[in-house]
Amino acid sequence: MQRKLTPDFIKDFKPGGKYASIIPAVKADSDLSLEIRTKSEVKIYYNKGLILTINNKGVIILSDGYFRNQERPTFDLKSPQRYFAKAKELIRAHSRKTEFTIQQNIAMSNQSSDSSYFVVDMEWQYPQYDIPSDDRIAKSRIDIIAIEKETNDIILFELKQGTDALNGASGVEDHLRKTSCLISNSKLCSHLREDVRNIIEAKNALGLTDYPLPDDFGNIRQMFIFAYNDDRALAEYRRRFVPILENAGVETKYIDTRFKL
Repeated sequence: MQRKLTPDFIKDFKPGGKYASIIPAVKADSDLSLEIRTKSEVKIYYNKGLILTINNKGVIILSDGYFRNQERPTFDLKSPQRYFAKAKELIRAHSRKTEFTIQQNIAMSNQSSDSSYFVVDMEWQYPQYDIPSDDRIAKSRIDIIAIEKETNDIILFELKQGTDALNGASGVEDHLRKTSCLISNSKLCSHLREDVRNIIEAKNALGLTDYPLPDDFGNIRQMFIFAYNDDRALAEYRRRFVPILENAGVETKYIDTRFKL
């Protein structure tokens, strides 16, 4: 099942369509990201929290868990920005994880013409509903999917923040191994290439992006992003993991979250 939108659903977001107010509101708020999902579904996120779903059945607001002890927020298509402001407030109160903020900032900062990468999607996952459980791939969720503009390669980025995320299950070596297995799966890679093309086409059609689609994509590769806020964490990552990653031909991008000048 592909991540794509039907032509009729895209029309609903165009001027005169019933969801015409959504795209300007999302474009005006750099904290929000609109992503294309399966079953011709649009989902809007704030710091990795799902705040709005739009599909052929209508609009679904954020989960009850975010406002269990507060007044239920209301959504009005005439002024979606009011709902977004309230939903963001509820999500901030619910979760303080800075990794989510970093991930969304990476995505939003790499959709312009002056960046080396074009972020296509966040939290991409290979659908395996119709695959027997014994044959399913253990790890198929990717933090960030991007296009490397120079090569048109599809990059599978894994974001790690600080030293706590480096070891054990879902650590650097575990992720390196599992993502290598993903890339070696031809069926998954074919599905990913189609998803990337469909998502870019849909976002271009919605007016969210204006990325020139290549005739074909290059290789599918994995990279790491290491976000750190002290020099000891950076030194540990470089000492313990960079030799392993370099031996596997995998690069790391670094983000200093102290924002030093």
